[in-house]
Amino acid sequence: MPMPTFARGRPPPPDGPPRPHSGRARRNRARPFFRDKAGGARHGRAMFLLERNDAYARLTLNRPEARNAIPAAEWRVLTETLGRVETSDVRLLVVTGAGGTFCAGADLTDFNAMRADPAAIATFRTDMRASH
Repeated sequence: MPMPTFARGRPPPPDGPPRPHSGRARRNRARPFFRDKAGGARHGRAMFLLERNDAYARLTLNRPEARNAIPAAEWRVLTETLGRVETSDVRLLVVTGAGGTFCAGADLTDFNAMRADPAAIATFRTDMRASH
């Protein structure tokens, strides 16, 4: 039987014995995903870049240092930007991400600050759902 091929390099290592679990929760531990993220500093440029041509527009998520994760405060801006496109004569919207990554989703660093604030959580949910 032939070995399967993998699109990105070598095959994964074979399954070994399970790693021991310490029993402690893994909260607030740095994970490799965030290794290349700017340490808490917010970027000083626009999160969403909108370019319009005759019948189409391109919306670029512009936060490559965080894999284009959208901060809680930017969901409302996204909704406003999409509203401008919707009311224009644009027939096609292309959404792309800067830096080789489309979008990691919501910025998880905002969640710890919102955890103790039910009003902030409600605002975040409302803003995020309105952008769809």
